[in-house]
Amino acid sequence: MSSASSSEPLSAPTSLSTNDLTYGVELEFVFAFREDLIVFTNDADYTVLKDIPYSTRQLRFSRINSTFSPNRSHNSWVVQSSRSDHTGNKLLQPWGKEPLQIVANVLRQNIPAFVGLNASWDLDILDTLDNSTKKTLNWKNRYQWRITKDHSVCGVGSQNLDTWLPGKSIQADEWDSLGVELISPIMNSNTPGDMVRIEEIVNALAKDSPRTAAFITNQCGLHVHIQGPNSLQFQTELNMSEDDAERYKAKVWAEFALILLVYEDETARLHPPCRRPGHPNA
Repeated sequence: MSSASSSEPLSAPTSLSTNDLTYGVELEFVFAFREDLIVFTNDADYTVLKDIPYSTRQLRFSRINSTFSPNRSHNSWVVQSSRSDHTGNKLLQPWGKEPLQIVANVLRQNIPAFVGLNASWDLDILDTLDNSTKKTLNWKNRYQWRITKDHSVCGVGSQNLDTWLPGKSIQADEWDSLGVELISPIMNSNTPGDMVRIEEIVNALAKDSPRTAAFITNQCGLHVHIQGPNSLQFQTELNMSEDDAERYKAKVWAEFALILLVYEDETARLHPPCRRPGHPNA
């Protein structure tokens, strides 16, 4: 057996790659706001309904299948329009983009890069981001952040907001909350300014304000999407033909998928308990 000391330093790796790596982040949070900040943008008259029964909200406005995620019922106020549907009943709907516009205002008020004609970064407000909408977006725009509702993150209920935000003296009939997701553009690992922008956004949302607040519950997550290898990399770095590079890429992706499948339980341990498979809020 070797007598080498266990404290002996490890040898340095032969090389470290400095290749660019692209990635994106998704920030999920609950956004609380005072009702007097809401601005409706079309010509219909609206009434905010604050006491819709929980069973009605769960049945009509929840987007997540309760069989798989029983704790994802819509838990925010509802808006009634003066317009009627085809049956003659007044339209009843969840919040549209109105709370998201407040989020955008918070970011613009606190981050100069989002402000004015010379703004270097842009905000796109989407009512929701489903698969069909994703296909229509220009993901090559590396300066645009997207704000959308997150149906897997529920508001905490107006009656409970003072528990979550004890320093704000909240009146339940004046404040509501909603699940929101903020989606970054494609970023680059060799661009330090990208990490700075993420920090600025988190700080802006966390900044104390008398009429808004952002916080996380155990339904919220931070998702980081990292670039996978592509065939062009293999052609360039390993001097492969196009066909060989495509085959090699397919094998690498298959290996990644196998690792995720085989080690799912182990990698899940990196998450807090509420985000692990099998937990009621996972």
